[in-house]
Amino acid sequence: MENIVNQTYSEAIKGLDEEILKNCDSWYNYVLNLPKIQQVVYTVVLLHWQIENGGFHQYFFNSYGQFAYLTIKNLKLIRTPHQIS
Repeated sequence: MENIVNQTYSEAIKGLDEEILKNCDSWYNYVLNLPKIQQVVYTVVLLHWQIENGGFHQYFFNSYGQFAYLTIKNLKLIRTPHQIS
């Protein structure tokens, strides 16, 4: 399972560059337009890494919080995997 997550995450970030990451609107739109499985993996992995590293404060303080509602939506999809693809 870990290999699938790593591979999907790698695919999701292929088009990200510093310019996109510096612009919250561009970054959000990039993630919003990812294929659904990549979007789910990307948002959930970001949440996991930020919470593990610095807690919810870090997640929201470092701009990742812009994905909070999308991440919650994607976490709900994990419970019903047939809807992800």
